[in-house]
Amino acid sequence: MKKVYDPGNSLRNRVKRFLGAAHDCKTDMPLKNPEKLVDELRIHQIELELQNEDLCRAREALEQSRARYLELFESAPAGYLTLDEKDRIIEVNATAARLLNRDKSKILHQPFTSFVSSDFQDELYFYLIKVRNGEAQESCELKLHKSGGEDFFAHLESVGIHKVGSPAEIRTSFINVHEKTMNAIALRESLNHNEMLLNLLPQSTILIDRERKILAANQVAKTSGVVVGKTRKNVPGSAKNHARRELRLANGLIDEDFCRQRLIRVIEDSNDAVCLFDLRGNIMAWNRKAEKIYGYTATEALKLSIFDLTPFGLKQKTRQLLDDIGAGILVQPFETRRIAKNGSVVDICLTITRITQGPEIVAIATTERDITEHNRWFAALHALPGKIILAREKERSRVSQILHSELGQSLIALKLFTAASASEFSDADDNTHLKSIFNTIKTQLSKIIGDTRDLAHEMFPPGLKHAGLFSAIKSLVESSVIKKHLDIQFFHENIDQISIKNREIIIYRILQELLQNICKHSQATKASVSAIFRGQIFTLEVSDNGRGFPAPGETVTGMGLSLLREQVALIRGKMSIVSHRVRGTKITIKVPTRERKRHEGM
Repeated sequence: MKKVYDPGNSLRNRVKRFLGAAHDCKTDMPLKNPEKLVDELRIHQIELELQNEDLCRAREALEQSRARYLELFESAPAGYLTLDEKDRIIEVNATAARLLNRDKSKILHQPFTSFVSSDFQDELYFYLIKVRNGEAQESCELKLHKSGGEDFFAHLESVGIHKVGSPAEIRTSFINVHEKTMNAIALRESLNHNEMLLNLLPQSTILIDRERKILAANQVAKTSGVVVGKTRKNVPGSAKNHARRELRLANGLIDEDFCRQRLIRVIEDSNDAVCLFDLRGNIMAWNRKAEKIYGYTATEALKLSIFDLTPFGLKQKTRQLLDDIGAGILVQPFETRRIAKNGSVVDICLTITRITQGPEIVAIATTERDITEHNRWFAALHALPGKIILAREKERSRVSQILHSELGQSLIALKLFTAASASEFSDADDNTHLKSIFNTIKTQLSKIIGDTRDLAHEMFPPGLKHAGLFSAIKSLVESSVIKKHLDIQFFHENIDQISIKNREIIIYRILQELLQNICKHSQATKASVSAIFRGQIFTLEVSDNGRGFPAPGETVTGMGLSLLREQVALIRGKMSIVSHRVRGTKITIKVPTRERKRHEGM
């Protein structure tokens, strides 16, 4: 705790006050021997010096204790972080900096989300909310970014620190569990692969280890009551045979030559390329599918190595991969690229299996699937919703421009011509009827011009491009109040501080659709719109007091809600709906975003 210095309570001032209080009664005090007084002062001086020494020793002990705890904090086997109310890192130890492969200066005051893989952002968001709202310690596994290296799985333990009068902080510890997680994934895939091979056999077949625990079983064995994970006590054979992890039938051993020939035939007929390499990357064998993908025959492939099929930019990574496999590191399936005989680049999904003899790794087997066409279609499909929305908005902008610039101007010119024509008629009785007709036409033209202008603004709001999202939302709410006769309360906070370029029009369309649904279907008299930016999250909440959505068993017609969900997913948002048949509906949309930097415009 920081000691507060009080000048009015210093030793010198206390002595002065004491002497001042004793000044009035000094005439009544008996005079002492000066030598005795000096001795007393010396004794008091020695006492003060001893007290000062004790305080110095206590301070030194506290400093040493603080240094020990700081050393323990910095050298702890786990990384420690402290997050503020905006999820920014305000404390970090040396272990965390080492695990993230960054200097402390590049970690402090940075949002924790920037160190988490994009695939785990949603899980992190809900995890932090759970920690802040609770008092117990919470845990989860996330994938973190490592500077200059591959992402790694980390196990997090976090607890919220709630202090009176100050925002809640989060203290987090994490450790690297990447190898453990990868081993679990590899083990699960290996068991699935073994089960797939066993299902090729028509007999009831199981795979056991030396303790007779059932590791895998085919469908025929499962149908007969075999349970994977249990110990089978009635399996024949000696302990030596068990140590070799033999495949066994429920009533005896499988013929070894039969299994080998069956597996060779399965590999040759596989729909994936199966290749065999030595630890230096030289090709030792591959099947017919590999010949089809890469264009090399099996004889030609024996003269090549993996580096002859690898693009230049991936050669170093491939060399490191071979070293890792030779060192016994498990490698999870991943996507890469290969060069075929005709020079074309092929996208490959690669699964690696280590071939061992006893404890030694002697070769590498790979299963390679051509995913070039799949990636092409997936990329096109992934980009399709965005292209549709952009094309629709572009077309709306074009039509809005036509309505405003061409049709609108023509209608205004027609209105002026009608007004001028009406003024040409005199007030004679025979002209009164014609003049009334022209005035009616002028009135109708004014209404058409107004409707055309409103339609142009509805198709593409001009304020969104020039004034920003806040002005566009405010204008939309105000126009809904005037035109739809709906009482709307609008609440906003920090909207002008967000940076969501290329997504503003989608958020505007979502709000426009929600307000239109309230006016058309809910029969509401009051509504509220809330737009808040807080903690890197933009929240749009729309509620009304009208008729809610149908009950789960009732039929919902129309595609409005489905299209709304697609728009929210396109901007990586989350939507929740709370609806009651009588009390109305509340729709909440949360979109992860960031704060606008000073140099960014609207």
